Amino acid sequence: MLGGLVFMALGSLFLLFDGTAALPSLISTDAEFALEERLSGIGAVVSDRLVPLVLAAVVMVAALYVLLRPVRRRRSDVEGQEPSAPS
Repeated sequence: MLGGLVFMALGSLFLLFDGTAALPSLISTDAEFALEERLSGIGAVVSDRLVPLVLAAVVMVAALYVLLRPVRRRRSDVEGQEPSAPS
C-alpha cells in the first residue's frame, strides 16, 4: 500500500512539474554541460567489458567473504552453558 502511494505521488510530481524539467536546478546549465562533457570523456576511456567484469569480481569477493568467514557462536555457547529454549 505504501509503495503504491509513493508511486502515485511520484507520478503526480512528474505531471505537475513537466517531468521535473520545471524544477529548479542545483547548478547552472553551463556547469551541467561541462560536467556532462567531462563524464562522457571518462566514459569513453572505460571499456564496456570492464564494468561488468569489475562488478562480477566485487560480487565474487563479497560472496567468498560471506561463505568463508568464521561462524560466530552465541555468548552462552562460549561460556559453556546450554542455550535456553525459547518459550
